Amino acid sequence: MLGYGTMNKTSSISESSPRYLIVQERFGNMSDLKFARTCRGKYVVHLSCNLAECGTKSKNNPLVPLIVGGNQAQSGDWPWQVGLAYLGFAHFCGGVLVAEEWVLTAGHCIDVLRSLGRLSRTYILAGAHVRGAKRQWSPVSASFMHPVYVPRTGIAQTMDIGLIRLARKFRITDYVRPVCLPSKDHDFRDDDSLECYMSGFGYTKPHGPGAQILGYAKMVIQPNCSWAYEGWLDTRNLLCAGYDTGHISTCRGDSGGPLMCRSHDNKWTVAGISSFSLTTCISQYGYPSAFTEVAKAVQWIEKTIQENR
Repeated sequence: MLGYGTMNKTSSISESSPRYLIVQERFGNMSDLKFARTCRGKYVVHLSCNLAECGTKSKNNPLVPLIVGGNQAQSGDWPWQVGLAYLGFAHFCGGVLVAEEWVLTAGHCIDVLRSLGRLSRTYILAGAHVRGAKRQWSPVSASFMHPVYVPRTGIAQTMDIGLIRLARKFRITDYVRPVCLPSKDHDFRDDDSLECYMSGFGYTKPHGPGAQILGYAKMVIQPNCSWAYEGWLDTRNLLCAGYDTGHISTCRGDSGGPLMCRSHDNKWTVAGISSFSLTTCISQYGYPSAFTEVAKAVQWIEKTIQENR
């Protein structure tokens, strides 16, 4: 209820409840609430609650161009970033929150955890920029891999993407928020003016160790992946991002994390899910980081969420 003063009692209204809630002044700044099926006055105030808006964050600190070659994030910088942690503390993969109880990650992350029998003891950690820390956490309720995912020694040849449903919904706060999903026709290669970043808790050097603070780096989306990975991966479903120097890249532990782009209305959309990088993480030949293109899977994502609520 909006207004001045305080109330010491509230009531919820179900679909079977009377339609109107009438405020009756008693004395001073105190009022009584009464349910009624009719309203004698001419004016009605209607309040409704909406789902949390995607792709927004309360903290809009300046972003500069750990991820190899990246920077350290601060609390609240990337509120949709989550970690998949075995037994709640051993970081395994990254992920991105797309709804209050749904996380998007790499298919090979789910595949490996399933094959090791560890998925039921994996927890999703959210809201913290320190590795293994959490503001909120949840066990895994269910997992789904894209139907055309094909494993290849832990790396997907095609559609390396999957969904995790949480055992309990996350509360939307300044530190835990969903990112937006793209439309099925959205091609991030078409707009050179977009700001795009990747983030994760992976290695900050080719041979480790993993980042203790969430890393992020500005990325340039490349026109195609064929020149680098044709014959290794199904490049039809990949977004590649990086630089000619090859010194900014995803690395071990970043799998499942997001490649995200800020649109002109200042909302963030997940463009890709981290899938593959060279074992050295950096390349003198400028080999890019490979991300599964989310727009190619968004119809499956939305259908899976809708059918498994």
